[in-house]
Amino acid sequence: PLGGIQILNGSREFDRRDLEVLEVLSGQAATSLETARLVQRARKAEIVDIIADISHDLKNMLVPIKTGTQTLGLVFDGLCTAIESACHSGEPDDSVRQVVERALTQARRDFCWLLGSALESADRMVARTKEIVDAAHGETAPFVVQEADINESVASVVEGLALLTKGAKVELRLALDPSLPPVEFEPRQMHNALFNLVYNAVEASPAGGAVTLRTRYCPDHPDEVVVEVEDTGHGMPAHVRERAFTEEAITTKQGGTGLGTRIVASVVRRHAGSLAVDSEEGRGTTVSIRLPTTQPNDSPPASGC
Repeated sequence: PLGGIQILNGSREFDRRDLEVLEVLSGQAATSLETARLVQRARKAEIVDIIADISHDLKNMLVPIKTGTQTLGLVFDGLCTAIESACHSGEPDDSVRQVVERALTQARRDFCWLLGSALESADRMVARTKEIVDAAHGETAPFVVQEADINESVASVVEGLALLTKGAKVELRLALDPSLPPVEFEPRQMHNALFNLVYNAVEASPAGGAVTLRTRYCPDHPDEVVVEVEDTGHGMPAHVRERAFTEEAITTKQGGTGLGTRIVASVVRRHAGSLAVDSEEGRGTTVSIRLPTTQPNDSPPASGC
């Protein structure tokens, strides 16, 4: 039972017609209550999905912070070693100064890049954490697109994963089409989608392999651009490929959840785009994202990312 209705009338007794009217009213009230309960349940389920996706992204955003911090220690040790070696080399002062200057120049360049990458990831984590708080209050971030260069977004993903690929001994290659027109997209969501794709491709590639990020413009489709992520990994079995980028997506990675591919599919769908997967076991995988250059006015609202 959802509740009860009490009807009071001191002037006369109720008859069967009154009962029939009251049954109709109580049925409508019960239907309204049940509908409200179902809507609330669906809303909670949506929020749970959002939180799951955000948590997955936060884990990915920690990668450049963690690897960057570790590399900072190695760079610092290398700097100290170089300075100590120069100071005890017994070479003329000018030679010592040149060695020290080269070491310091290299250290400054690495420190600036690593710290910049760590700070950018930290800023993204702060923004994503705010979304968790908003989701807990039943609010979702608006879907706001802006006209930008998709090549810059692709390049920023490569820069953020450079340390990971170096440790995994996987080469990251860029093949960007400079003739691409400006594209309307939501920068944060698109960065998350591309990050997930490249991260998965790197993890699927063996040492000595390569991951290529490619953008291209198709003259026969002047209102679309294509972004591709190609790896030289082990490829997908048929049952994994068929379910990739769907709600039933599965993963072959140890400890994987399949959330990354669902995030990618959600972002692409929200941008009125399409996904294609070309993969066979033993020959790698290519994921193609086709995006319209201009977003339709009825783009779906943000949810689940």
